[in-house]
Amino acid sequence: MSGTGGNIKKRYLLLGLLGLVVCVAAFGLITVITPMVGDPVLVASTLGVIAGLGGAAGCCFLLLAIFKKNPEP
Repeated sequence: MSGTGGNIKKRYLLLGLLGLVVCVAAFGLITVITPMVGDPVLVASTLGVIAGLGGAAGCCFLLLAIFKKNPEP
């Protein structure tokens, strides 16, 4: 349990950046994969949901990293 006080903000920051990377990657896949598949609407909507959830989670974790207070050691 010791040593986790300063790392919690770093974890939230990394999780937030990971969520935003998932969002950008899913939107990139929409532009690359959608023209090559048989049902582009299904693929685009699925990847759009993944991108939206990844972006929302990323923003939430970044807000937690900004406003979370460090616990007392």
